Amino acid sequence: MRKSIVIAGFSGIGKTECAKKYKNVIDLDSAEYVYDDRDIQDIPFEERKGQKRKPNPNWPQNYIKAIKKAMNQYDFVLVWDREDIIKEYIKHKIPFLLCYPSIEDLISTMQKDLKIEEILITIFK
Repeated sequence: MRKSIVIAGFSGIGKTECAKKYKNVIDLDSAEYVYDDRDIQDIPFEERKGQKRKPNPNWPQNYIKAIKKAMNQYDFVLVWDREDIIKEYIKHKIPFLLCYPSIEDLISTMQKDLKIEEILITIFK
C-alpha cells in the first residue's frame, strides 16, 4: 500500500496550484462531492460556483471514499479543512496534517472579500 500524506488545507493556500505542478499530488476539491451537479454539467466547473446547486445526498461518504482511493494512487492528497469533514477524517482513521496560512496571510486573503470588522469577527469567533 502506498504511503500517502493527506493535507487538509485552508482555502487559498495553493492546493490547486501544487496539484497542477506535481504529478504525485492531487487536490480533491470538495465541491465536486458536496454538490449534485448532474443538472449543470454543461457549465464549466469554476462557473458552477455561482449557481444554485443541489446538495449531494452521498456527502460526505463519497468524499471519504475518494480520499481513500487517492491515498493509494498519490503521494500527497490535498483535502478540505472544514471542521465537520475533519471529524469524518478522524472517524474513518484517515491520518492528516493541517495546513494554515500565517495570520498576516490570512488577513491579507480575507481582506479581498471582507470588511475588516468581518475579518476580526471570523478570526476571534
